Amino acid sequence: MAWVQIGVWGDSLVHGGLDVEMGGWVHRMRCYLAGRGLGDHCFELGLGGQNSAEVLERLGAELHFRQGYVDHVIVGVGINDIHYAPKLTSPEEFRRNLEALAEIVKAEKKTLHLLSLTPVRGAVDRAKWDATNRTIREVAEDRRAHWIDVREAFDAADLVDDVHPNARGHEKLFETIKQALMGSGVIPGE
Repeated sequence: MAWVQIGVWGDSLVHGGLDVEMGGWVHRMRCYLAGRGLGDHCFELGLGGQNSAEVLERLGAELHFRQGYVDHVIVGVGINDIHYAPKLTSPEEFRRNLEALAEIVKAEKKTLHLLSLTPVRGAVDRAKWDATNRTIREVAEDRRAHWIDVREAFDAADLVDDVHPNARGHEKLFETIKQALMGSGVIPGE
């Protein structure tokens, strides 16, 4: 059976921020793939606080370096673009950044999967959250990428703060993403 090779770029939600039990959903995915004999090439390349522009700055070089080890690129960005004051991005710039990310992935002949924004609470502006999710979906459709809808992967009870899920939230996020990857044929059915 062929190995499943995934690279995941993004922010603290990608690197498992505040999941003190298992280190986030990407770590769970790596363990799941290895346990099924599908390899351990599931790379967690998230950096806390990063917005779409910062992920764009590093994606090309990091993907090129891993070109033989990544077939599928998952990108999870957007919360910092709309919520984190030093990193705020205009809707137009956010769209341009996603389109540029898609071009990099296409140039490397990889398959792109864009994650919707995860559930949030409180201080995050709901109208911006909705608009950002629409943009992510539109870019995925325009660029023939896969859109993975995680908007309802967990609920407010699974949040440590306004944006970071706890271990239970990361487990639910992992299950949602795993099912989406199975549905698109990236991961063979069980």
